[in-house]
Amino acid sequence: MTPRDALRALMLFLVGLAVAGMLTGCGPQDQAGRYSFTLVTQGSHVLAGNESLIGDTAMAGGSMTLEPGATQHGSVTVLAGEFRLEGTVAGNVLILGGTANLTDTAVVTGDVSNSGGRLVRDPGARVQGKTMEGGTPADVLGGASPPSSPAARAGWILASVLAAAVLAWALVRLAPRPVHRIAAAAAEFPLVSGALGTLVLITVLPLVVAMVFTLFLIPLAAVVLVLSVLTLAYGGIGLGLGLSQAVARRTGRNVPATQAAAAGTALLAATLQLLGTVPVFGAAAVALTAIVAVGAVVLTGFGLRHYTPPDDAADDPAGAL
Repeated sequence: MTPRDALRALMLFLVGLAVAGMLTGCGPQDQAGRYSFTLVTQGSHVLAGNESLIGDTAMAGGSMTLEPGATQHGSVTVLAGEFRLEGTVAGNVLILGGTANLTDTAVVTGDVSNSGGRLVRDPGARVQGKTMEGGTPADVLGGASPPSSPAARAGWILASVLAAAVLAWALVRLAPRPVHRIAAAAAEFPLVSGALGTLVLITVLPLVVAMVFTLFLIPLAAVVLVLSVLTLAYGGIGLGLGLSQAVARRTGRNVPATQAAAAGTALLAATLQLLGTVPVFGAAAVALTAIVAVGAVVLTGFGLRHYTPPDDAADDPAGAL
């Protein structure tokens, strides 16, 4: 499988997900297979106290106010503009841009998540779910809440490192050959892996952003993000195995593949966590590791075959002499 074939297969898979999401995601909520939503792009809109709105709403500009007694039966996504809630949102409030103002009479039955926007919440506003401020868009879409205190962060790092080690051990035990292929591709062809990983990421990330702005594809964007994270984790385990094997060769030790994968992945995860705290250089190192990991996964067809570079000599007339 050439890099072009692997990328084509990945893009066909992502396009298939998008088409499936569009086919299953349009029309009123009270009928199976249909879904309705409201998109506000400009102007000023008011939902009076005796009115209700069915389906999700997105703010891409303008302003919208839900007066006391008004009910939004669905979630609200604020991409731009101003959303003022004095009534009830029977769903979640997601803020990726613009401003959301929750007054003393506001009620949100779900979660309120803010990343990249401005949230103004009066003390009397009632949020029955979770409130998350300052996470990344991926955290917001996934509903994760980043730890705040140093002790919580240290516990989170330790837990993530242990989880990575356990996952690596289990994966190599169940499917050792695919992980070895990914490790070999990353070690032997880091430039090719990095180039392909960059191409994949700059293709997938705008696709996710486009899904978010398409509104009803936000759940699908979350699915694509989860698949991307799983692909990154898969590649990271391959890098961890390769790292541990390189150390074992230098020290002349013979370490079982499962133990090598667990130790190498744990070391890699801990190193990336620490590098993530270093401005500029740390972020660059983490990004470089991520694109090589993703590229190695795609380069090997998700570990299903060894990567063999093309034979340039076959295409070179001088090489045939």
